[in-house]
Amino acid sequence: MAGSPPVLAFPVLTKEEEERIFAEYHYTGATTNIHPLLSSLINYTHPVKFSGFDVAEGNNLHFHMSSFSESTGLGYLKQCAPEFVNYNKRQLSRIYPKGARVDSSNFLPQIFWNAGCQMVALNFQTPDVYMQLNMGKFEYNAGSGYLLKPDFMRRPDRTFDPFSESPVDGVIAAHCSVRNQFLFGAHKSVWGRSCRWLEFSSAINLAQITAVIIMLSRSYSDLLERMDDNYHNCFVKVISGQFLTDRKVGTYVEVEMYGLPTDTIRKEHRTKVIAANGLNPVYAEAPFVFRKVVLPELAVLRFAVYDENGKQLGQRILPLDGLQAGYRHISLRSDTNQTMVLSPTLFVHIVIKTYVPDELSGLVDALADPRAYLSEQKKRQEALAHMGVDDSDIVEVCGLWECLGSIFLFRFLRHFWGAGAVL
Repeated sequence: MAGSPPVLAFPVLTKEEEERIFAEYHYTGATTNIHPLLSSLINYTHPVKFSGFDVAEGNNLHFHMSSFSESTGLGYLKQCAPEFVNYNKRQLSRIYPKGARVDSSNFLPQIFWNAGCQMVALNFQTPDVYMQLNMGKFEYNAGSGYLLKPDFMRRPDRTFDPFSESPVDGVIAAHCSVRNQFLFGAHKSVWGRSCRWLEFSSAINLAQITAVIIMLSRSYSDLLERMDDNYHNCFVKVISGQFLTDRKVGTYVEVEMYGLPTDTIRKEHRTKVIAANGLNPVYAEAPFVFRKVVLPELAVLRFAVYDENGKQLGQRILPLDGLQAGYRHISLRSDTNQTMVLSPTLFVHIVIKTYVPDELSGLVDALADPRAYLSEQKKRQEALAHMGVDDSDIVEVCGLWECLGSIFLFRFLRHFWGAGAVL
């Protein structure tokens, strides 16, 4: 029979030895000493209590950063949104959820992104729609976590109000571009003074105009309201889905837009439920129209697929300014923005156009496609022949480009300023 294992003997310290060991021990701390110059390179920001936009502007210290609760930030946006935007041009702001969100729910971060807030803190443990927006937006720029704000949200000489339908304020210098000819002769300009429509039109030889593009000196907000060159129309047609789920359930698709308050459209565009088909449903419906998108640089599209019981099967967030038009397959992500096993996709058709007022849409179409305009002329000629008018009795009063140029110029200026108004 084998003997029992030996018992390890530990030395027993006397009371005097224990006291000597504790007396010789010296606690050096959890961190080591750092040279002040090295520490100044690491600490880029200095947290301070917010004392008002005027105080922050007076101090003009870009490394000062203040934190705002969700409710406080909304209050400042309601009372002084342009000042909040200017504050974020100079220094950093951080928004955090209000303390009442004990269920770890989230708020819509787009509201504060519109004001240029750099750090919008969310509860990452809750993958709701608002968290999906955050993950989808910062997926771009190689997932670095940094996105450059639009130019006018960084320049001190621009004023931006996220609640306005004409967000950028400023003055655009008068500009007139005419192909193959100067409007007022060789390098002659009358932009330094006002002129009336008759004086303006008499200075232009319409017979030589091939295309006319006019930008007249007005405030940019008025220019956007009247001309709408910076607005966009977005048409999204959901054609079909592929491998949405391995269950035999009905499915439908929602398409939403988040951006400025005037651009945000939620819970309005959804397809019908295609029953008992999660493999390859076909959604044969008219396109969803997002008309007059004021600021595409801040807008994102959200595609979400649900089953007939309202459970989300997949989603994807795409920035509007990076969206490619045409027929596209959009790969869907999970609630946490991860790729999925079935690799579900949506087959969609996307059309993005510059916004044109209804009264000018026909004219712009004619300028964009002169052949279509020629076909209209031919139809009119055939209609006149049907009425017994011979071709030899018709006098060609102007060529195609002459007619289009003069019509465009007259209608545009009439729409922009009104008939007989002073330019």
